[in-house]
Amino acid sequence: EASMAELHARRMQEVESTHEEKLRQVQCEHESKMLQIETDEQAKTRARAEKRVKFKEGMKAQHEAELGALRHDHDKQLEEAKAQLRQHRTELEGLSSDLLSKKKELEEMQTAHTEHLSDIEVSFRESTLEEKRQYEEALAATKAS
Repeated sequence: EASMAELHARRMQEVESTHEEKLRQVQCEHESKMLQIETDEQAKTRARAEKRVKFKEGMKAQHEAELGALRHDHDKQLEEAKAQLRQHRTELEGLSSDLLSKKKELEEMQTAHTEHLSDIEVSFRESTLEEKRQYEEALAATKAS
């Protein structure tokens, strides 16, 4: 009976020892799994962060490219506008030169016209004076006869 009790006590101790060993093993596995899960979550978080960074970098590059294209278009339009402005300025200078030439021509014509009118006026006065002199001579000749 004593050996039975010893056997039972040993058996209980073995079961308890095995149970404790299994418990430690399960706890170790659990901790290992928890660490793995934590590591996996960190890796996923890091991967998401890297994706976000890559996405932001991609968007930044795209925006910079679009901005560069817009700047290029704007610079091209600005150069075209400047060229057009130079052309209009040249045309305006030509028109201004033509206008000054026409003004000078008009002034010369006006001067010539004024001189011509003056000549006509002088001629008319001379002719009127000559007619008056002839009339007075004819009147004096008529009175004398």
